[in-house]
Amino acid sequence: MSRPAGNVAATPGKLPPAERRAWVRYPRKLVTMWQLLDPVGEEHWTALVKDLSLNGVGLVVNRSFPLATVLTVRLRNSTCTYERSALVRVRHCTAQPDGDWLVGCSFVVRISADELHQLLS
Repeated sequence: MSRPAGNVAATPGKLPPAERRAWVRYPRKLVTMWQLLDPVGEEHWTALVKDLSLNGVGLVVNRSFPLATVLTVRLRNSTCTYERSALVRVRHCTAQPDGDWLVGCSFVVRISADELHQLLS
């Protein structure tokens, strides 16, 4: 059953009043897997999903990436009842004080409002 996009914003918790981004980002703290989009690469690494929106995902990882790098990210909801892979393109990498990197990524193919709702459940 498909939900209208308007219901997605009302489902998760409240956003900080200073949030002025074009896409609503929903905070998450879920461990996931990622890999470089490379036909010969089989290795996967862990990442923490920091936030999620219709347009992209924020990841915390232990390395930086050049802008425009394409990654495959495994996304799932907190109850592990919905899971999917997504191709994402790195838009920015910001060093964190603990040595990790905050990596902002946009979806190569944007997810639907229903998929976002399922990932947030």
